[in-house]
Amino acid sequence: MIKKIFFTILFFASIQFSQDKNPKIASDFLIADFGKINQNENVYTKFEIYNRGSDTLRVKSTYTSSLSVQTRISKKIIAPADSAELYIQYNPDVRVRKQMEFITVVSNAKNNPKFQLTIRADVKEKKVKIPKGTKIPIIYFPETTHNFGKMKKGKIVSYLFKFINEGEAILKIKNVKTSSKYTTAVISRNEISPRGKGEIKVEFDSVTQLGKTRRSVRIISNDPIHPKTYLNIFADVIE
Repeated sequence: MIKKIFFTILFFASIQFSQDKNPKIASDFLIADFGKINQNENVYTKFEIYNRGSDTLRVKSTYTSSLSVQTRISKKIIAPADSAELYIQYNPDVRVRKQMEFITVVSNAKNNPKFQLTIRADVKEKKVKIPKGTKIPIIYFPETTHNFGKMKKGKIVSYLFKFINEGEAILKIKNVKTSSKYTTAVISRNEISPRGKGEIKVEFDSVTQLGKTRRSVRIISNDPIHPKTYLNIFADVIE
């Protein structure tokens, strides 16, 4: 009888141990503040990602709230009590004001499978000197943000951003890039005459999203004052 009770206790203890054997993600700090920086200035920081659990932590991916933020992790498999370095490069480009961007680490951590880190900066305008009399293109978007509001998961929505070449030279769009493969951007034409107009159709597929979401579109052009322009779309995806 005593032996039976002993093995019963041992059995339930082993179950409890297996349940407690989980990876747990943590970091040395959650917010990195760069303070005052200039437009187009590359700044760098590093987060130390720890595994505080008792099983292997596996980092599946990292993604950011903006194309201005680039990440690289030193390793994706982190043993218990071990750590990895998450390197951050931030280039705020043309956005002048106090900025806040987010980095999400997706892993098998039971305590926080989508672990979020934050970077902040106070971005100051970088003056560009244009020789007097030089004819230049100037890209102008009347709207740079659009909020789709609440929408059902799996729904595909789109919005048309319009822009104008307010300069005196031909505006050339060199590249258009989105922050997610589930967001596409199609431009009406790549060259816009002075005072001419163009359009960019941005389409958002919410198939993998839930909750409040932001996606960015980066436009690189030959505008010497604003070589990079950002468009942002927002949505609150519900089941």
